[in-house]
Amino acid sequence: MLKLMYSIDKVSRYLSYLAALALIVGVIASCYEVFVRYILSKPTLWSGELVQILFGAIFLLCVGDNIRTRSHVAIDFVQSLLSSTAKNILGASVYFILCIYAAIFLSVVWKRSWDSILILETSNTPWDPPIWPQSVLLLVAVASLFFQSLIGVVRILKGTDPDFQNNDTETEPEKR
Repeated sequence: MLKLMYSIDKVSRYLSYLAALALIVGVIASCYEVFVRYILSKPTLWSGELVQILFGAIFLLCVGDNIRTRSHVAIDFVQSLLSSTAKNILGASVYFILCIYAAIFLSVVWKRSWDSILILETSNTPWDPPIWPQSVLLLVAVASLFFQSLIGVVRILKGTDPDFQNNDTETEPEKR
């Protein structure tokens, strides 16, 4: 089980590396568009849409890693008022609800992605790039969200989540 959890964490981390690569490509495409539009007076047909696609991909690719690294927005004030048992219950409940949401969303996205692949869906714009890969990417992102949420529940229940360990007694913080 532990090996599977680490594997899912690793996949989420590598998806965020792909997001970083997409960011670099998006910035280069934006800079290229600015150069050719304002210096050469020859705007491109494709760069604006490519940047939108890449930045959408960045958002999707980082979903699982944000859960893994706790980079999402959390209201620590509420948790600071709770005992460690109440924190564990609240944390596991939130992850469980997120897991249910992701599972429902995953079933919808699966159908949408499959239909998009079958027709090799495109954007129907003047550039007309294929958008079925974005549907697949959405499927991967929602699956990543589901598995990271499931791992969050398991880690809290097993007591291995560092954010939800028993901290009722004041102790010296660990030095790293």
